[in-house]
Amino acid sequence: MKYIAFLLALFMPLEAVFAQQGAPVMPPVAIISGQIQNPPTTKAIVIVKPNPFTNEQLTYEGALDAQGRFSIKTDFPLGIEAMFQCGQAQAMLFVEPGDSLHMQGNATDWINSLKYSGKPQSAQQNEYLRQFYLTYKDKNIDFADPNKVRNLEPANYRLYCDSLRTVMTNFYDQTKTGKTLSPFFEVYAKAQIDYDYAMALLEHPSQYARAKGLQTFNIPQDYYSFFNTFPVNNNFAIFTPIYHQFVDMFVSEFFAQQVINTTPNYDMQGYYADRYEFAKKFLQGEALNFALTKSVVDGATRGSVEKVLDKYEDFKKVNTRNEYLQVFELLRKQFTPISAGQVAPDFTAYDLNGQPIKLSSLKGKVVYIDFWATWCGPCRQQFPAERELHKKFEGNKDVVFLLVSTDSKPEPWKAFLDKEKLPGTNVWAGDQYAAVANTYNITGIPRFMLIDKQGKIFSSNARRPADTRIEADIRALLQ
Repeated sequence: MKYIAFLLALFMPLEAVFAQQGAPVMPPVAIISGQIQNPPTTKAIVIVKPNPFTNEQLTYEGALDAQGRFSIKTDFPLGIEAMFQCGQAQAMLFVEPGDSLHMQGNATDWINSLKYSGKPQSAQQNEYLRQFYLTYKDKNIDFADPNKVRNLEPANYRLYCDSLRTVMTNFYDQTKTGKTLSPFFEVYAKAQIDYDYAMALLEHPSQYARAKGLQTFNIPQDYYSFFNTFPVNNNFAIFTPIYHQFVDMFVSEFFAQQVINTTPNYDMQGYYADRYEFAKKFLQGEALNFALTKSVVDGATRGSVEKVLDKYEDFKKVNTRNEYLQVFELLRKQFTPISAGQVAPDFTAYDLNGQPIKLSSLKGKVVYIDFWATWCGPCRQQFPAERELHKKFEGNKDVVFLLVSTDSKPEPWKAFLDKEKLPGTNVWAGDQYAAVANTYNITGIPRFMLIDKQGKIFSSNARRPADTRIEADIRALLQ
């Protein structure tokens, strides 16, 4: 329930604004019921993702009786996107507090046979989503149509997207004629069109170049004028998942264009911290709050922890959401122990003879750690560069290259080493790896770390061997 509490606290001021516009504030209870013919399972579920910074989801369940009937009680604090599932029978829903939505259909032809009833407003809103899906998504009529992306130059692709957006907007306008839709749903429905449109246009130049094998090409001067047709900073749309995606993409695409692509040999160690600063140049209000927090969350979980944690004092001044500050403070508590300057948490791994080697036993040496696995292609791609790096410090007893296999069993690891003869200190983590990965927040491999002679972390997510700057990092620690 902590995620519902987070969502409620985060968006309650927005709900109050809508209430002032005449929308009633109802208790956070909704009932989704229905009857399914030929159900593939005995359970119906409703899934929501209430936290915009994680992939975690909240699931509400309802058992089907002998006649295929079910009833699910939810406690959403405001209008929210949800996914209904009963096996392969699925439908995107928009559910609000106080809703009473009834679904009826045949699971063998679910989306075509589905009918909504119950509270008129809820039924009308979800019928619109069903019709929108059948009219466009089910027929693969989409802004991100692969054929259009690959074959249309930016100017013509812009014309295609503009035309489709007009058609979709007209479809929405005609559908809502004579109906009373909630303010939340109106924002949500328009966001589904506008920000999907915007993301497709944002991505197109890089996708087109990749498809054509081009390094550079001309983008029409007015290509980005589409930003003038909808609000980039949209405080009302902040509760919609698609707006979160748009804000994140807006920052990342323009950061790539204006910083990474124009900076020779850009240092990716500072990527998330630099994105944080970049967002402040273009965004305001809720969009800025979200973008800053997203940079911090991603930087802590995917990048160099220490780089984004250094933004804490600035974040307290710029961010206006106490809920986001709580997220930052939780990250500080969780990740400070594995950030630069902290004593590296100890762990034990085993050499080829089965002898234990503790990280703490290497204190007094600079340790370059490589977490890898035999099945990991990107890990193996680093080995040629790692061999060359090892040669540059060969004979230097103050440097240890610790290659930690994360394979579930030792046999593939031993066979690989017998064939490849990897230089350095090769060890196997065994059943200890789960604890090590949890401690160091290793969510993917290869993962590199650099430890100084005092046994302290120099970089929680060090440069890869293929990055020539890693040699200078090691030599700096030797001095």
